[in-house]
Amino acid sequence: MWKKSEVANTFTDIRDSVPLAKEQLDLMIRMICAFRRNDRQQQEEPPAGNNRMMWLDLGCGDGYLSRKLLEEFPDSQGMLIDFSEPMLEQARQRMATNKQWETRVHIRSGDLSQSSWLDLLNDIPQVDLIVSSFAIHHLTNDRKQQLYQEIFDCLSPGGIFLNLEHVASSDATVEGIFDGAFVDSMYKVHSGSKTYEECQRAVEYDLSVDDEANILVPVETQCEWLREIGFQHVDCYFKFLILALFGGVK
Repeated sequence: MWKKSEVANTFTDIRDSVPLAKEQLDLMIRMICAFRRNDRQQQEEPPAGNNRMMWLDLGCGDGYLSRKLLEEFPDSQGMLIDFSEPMLEQARQRMATNKQWETRVHIRSGDLSQSSWLDLLNDIPQVDLIVSSFAIHHLTNDRKQQLYQEIFDCLSPGGIFLNLEHVASSDATVEGIFDGAFVDSMYKVHSGSKTYEECQRAVEYDLSVDDEANILVPVETQCEWLREIGFQHVDCYFKFLILALFGGVK
């Protein structure tokens, strides 16, 4: 499904309309800075180049989250991984808008549903940060847990994992409230070009497409998986109805 251009284009068209999108990204940056500062304070002699950071964006889509990391951490380098060629092509185009970004990133095709994505890291000596947004919830529950273990294993000590994700709710009413908030947010973003009814139809279409591939798990369950693997400082750092930011530190 995500390998179809029309589906990829629909997702990227409405991504900026996700409720509290800016606040979610700002909090991710705050968590990264806080965890890295805490890690440096625990080291009596921080290694040379400690301010440099190598990160991975798993299920990167068009590189929306990666661009935020490039802006906020100008000494960092990253790898964008996705299995959808239409998404990767959009990521390449967006990275090409900034010549400096192009020199700091690698864009690679990799399928998170298989452990073979790890082969992409053979030439990377260490990984300091792994992020993902609205991608892992498409995997089976067994594969989610395997992927979390793989993420833990390839992170360097003190490495950070943050997942901005669509999670399960036990209450259908909560899901309905989110749908309404999504429409309102889209209308606020596109009020000059879309009617409220057009926003409703766009959200209904997006959610119906996404529902076909969703395998949702409560955020509390996923946090417990991370703790069992060995992550520290595990928590749900942000939650808005069926959206959650969670993760931990190796």
